[in-house]
Amino acid sequence: MAGRTSAVNRPLIDIGVNIRLLKVFGLLGVGGSARWPHQVYSGLVVAAFTLTVVPTFAAVLRDWGKDLNTVVDNTCLALPLFFSSVRCTYFICRRRDVTRLIAELLRFQECAWPGAAAAERASIMAGTSRLSRATTVFFNFLGVLMFATISGSPVLAATRRHPFAAEYLLFDHRCSPCFEAVYAFQVACLFLIIFSIIAFDTMCMVLLMHGGAQFDVLSAALRKVRGPALVQLEQDAIPRHSDTQPRLLLDLHMRQSLVRCVQRHNDIIEFVKKLNDVYNPVMLGLIVYSMTMIALTSFRATESSSEVGDLLKYAVLSSTCIFELYLFCRLCHDILQRSQGVVVAAFYCDWCDAGVEVNGIVRMIIARANKPVRLSAGRFRIMSVETFAAVRTL
Repeated sequence: MAGRTSAVNRPLIDIGVNIRLLKVFGLLGVGGSARWPHQVYSGLVVAAFTLTVVPTFAAVLRDWGKDLNTVVDNTCLALPLFFSSVRCTYFICRRRDVTRLIAELLRFQECAWPGAAAAERASIMAGTSRLSRATTVFFNFLGVLMFATISGSPVLAATRRHPFAAEYLLFDHRCSPCFEAVYAFQVACLFLIIFSIIAFDTMCMVLLMHGGAQFDVLSAALRKVRGPALVQLEQDAIPRHSDTQPRLLLDLHMRQSLVRCVQRHNDIIEFVKKLNDVYNPVMLGLIVYSMTMIALTSFRATESSSEVGDLLKYAVLSSTCIFELYLFCRLCHDILQRSQGVVVAAFYCDWCDAGVEVNGIVRMIIARANKPVRLSAGRFRIMSVETFAAVRTL
């Protein structure tokens, strides 16, 4: 009974887990008296990234021109750390905009729709919330796998070494107990880095999922725009006057519903535009980073001298890059397709025998929906499955 009650009281757009993860890892601010301590915590997160990225790049510069395999090894670790630190720092700088996006998304569940459309709307949003929770859980599982692989790969190595280079130390870190202390410090930083970037990625994915779902809700409302009016006329719910024909009352109801759909359509388009403004630099960085990592890990994995732990590490890094890029391209492509689906829904809303004003509103919706909503990577390339295919085949 308690489980049923919690399921009933659960909001239609359920992103509470993602918001809590962002706050736990210092990426999203909190209000009240805890604001300043949380800003200090965000600074510590950035410091953890810096203390891990800088020595790794120092090791790359140290071995540059000497040992190609060592340079590639350190670069394969330095690039994910650097890109993750840039993304998290960017998110911290833009978290006010992200907070506004979250507030706008949550306002969509307060919009009123007629009975039949409201039931389908609840079903669409509930399904999207389940998918977003499953995605969050799955990516955190991948984070555990990556954390265990990177932090445990030195244990399988023939020589004793740390997960990352430790070139910033002024003392001999290869002897006990300094070796164990540095190892524990790097593992702690690795945990913070991996799960903070997962919180960042899953929030972006959840916003994309729910943004696309709003187009499905709008399409459902357009397909049922005539049904409630007919029911009201059959039940005499609309008062009839001697000088007013039922057809005029039906057109009036359809016009009011279509005006509401136009407003919702504009709100959804503006939401996706703001989402694109915030995340399009991240998408561009993701494409460049994925191309570079796929090339480096493929090159290093083909080396016959690679150890088992290193091969496992490269397999996890490359597969994670490919899957992450595919998922973002797939979600952006879904938004493009769902925005085009509004055209079909508007065309099949039984508008042909309606009045001139209703026909004009439907034509306006179709004309606007014929220009699909696209999310870009740095405004240079559209994020879609074609983009993923182009990157994968390079």
